[in-house]
Amino acid sequence: MIHSVEKAFKLLNAVAAQGDWTGVRELARLTGINPATAQQLLKTMQKSGYLDFDENSRRYKIGISAVLLGNAVDLPDKIAEFAKPYIDEIFDEFNETTVAITMERGVVLSVYWRQSTKELSVAPPNRRIIPNPHVTASGLALLSYQSQEFLSNYISNHSDIKDKKEFLLILKDIKEKGYAEAINLNGSGVAAYGAPAFDASGKAVLSIGWSIPLTRFSDEIKSQIISRMLNSAKKINDTLKGI
Repeated sequence: MIHSVEKAFKLLNAVAAQGDWTGVRELARLTGINPATAQQLLKTMQKSGYLDFDENSRRYKIGISAVLLGNAVDLPDKIAEFAKPYIDEIFDEFNETTVAITMERGVVLSVYWRQSTKELSVAPPNRRIIPNPHVTASGLALLSYQSQEFLSNYISNHSDIKDKKEFLLILKDIKEKGYAEAINLNGSGVAAYGAPAFDASGKAVLSIGWSIPLTRFSDEIKSQIISRMLNSAKKINDTLKGI
C-alpha cells in the first residue's frame, strides 16, 4: 500500500512538472514505474479529480483537486522548510553565506539563507524576488535546466545579456558539470557556486547557492565546496525521488 502511494505521488509530480497533456508511456519513463502499474494509478487519480484525462489523445494533466490542494500551500515556504537542514549543514561547515532559491511561475525566489558571521561577508539577497538570477551562481544553476522557450523569453527580457549564444553555451556547460561557478562576476569581489536539485520527474525545483569574499577564497576551498554542494544536491535528489 505504501509503495503504491509513493508511486502515485511520483506520477502526480511528473504530470505537474510537464505542465501539459502527457501520455502513460512518457510518465512511466520519467518515473521508472511499469506502464501497466502507472496506467492503473493514473486512472485512480483521475477518478478522484487529481488528474484530467483526454479521451482523444489518451493523455493526462493536473486536475482540479490537485490545483485546489496546491493553492492551499505556500510552495516557497514549503521549499524553504525542506531546504533548511541542507543549507544549515553547509553553512555550519564553512560559515560562509549559503542560500536556497526556487522558481514559481517563472519568477526566481530566495526562500532561505544564512549569512556568514565573519567580519567580511557576502550579503544574501535583500528581498525574496531575485530579478536577475543570471548574475548569481545559484540562479544560473536553476536557469540551466529551464526550457528553450523559457530561456528565449528570459533573454529577451534582460537587455544586459548581450550575446544570446554565449549565454546559452554557459548554461550548457553548467548543465554538463552539474554546478555553476561565478568568480568576481561584474567585479563583485566574490566567488560563488550553485548546484541544482531535482524532483522525481527530473524537474529542477531548487538551487543551493554559496558565496565567499575572494580574500578568503582558494583552490582548496573551491574543491571542498564543489564536492560538498554536489553531495548535498544528491541527498536532496534522493529524498525527493524517495530513494
